[in-house]
Amino acid sequence: MPQLCLFGMLLPDINRYSPHEPLGMYHNQWNELYKSLQYKLTKIDWYKEMFDPYYLKDKEPVNATISDDLASIYLDIKSGLKVWENSNSNQRIGIIWEWKWGFENHWGDHATSAFRALYALLYSHVEDKDGDYIGIREQQ
Repeated sequence: MPQLCLFGMLLPDINRYSPHEPLGMYHNQWNELYKSLQYKLTKIDWYKEMFDPYYLKDKEPVNATISDDLASIYLDIKSGLKVWENSNSNQRIGIIWEWKWGFENHWGDHATSAFRALYALLYSHVEDKDGDYIGIREQQ
């Protein structure tokens, strides 16, 4: 996730000067991937998050899921990758613009939130003794 965010931050700022149709994702594609990830992640999927830590009116964290984060990131980036090879330079500018906009307004939030959740999971909730995976620590 940190590398993905770094790549998002390094995307060039491109003024959108051409009529570019957003590639977008289709809800059924997102839903299919989301449900698959949700099934695989089961009890480690849900976590608490503050969307904007500087918006002081929101005092309570909200529920979020790693499956939503990963599905959203994947589909936002994949849509451009699917058409990149057969795109002309003007279309590629539109794809880069869409990736940059998406990073700043959508998938960047998902990536940073998922990273924080995965970091907490790996370094606070998974125990590994003598090379054996023990699993998720139960809530005390």
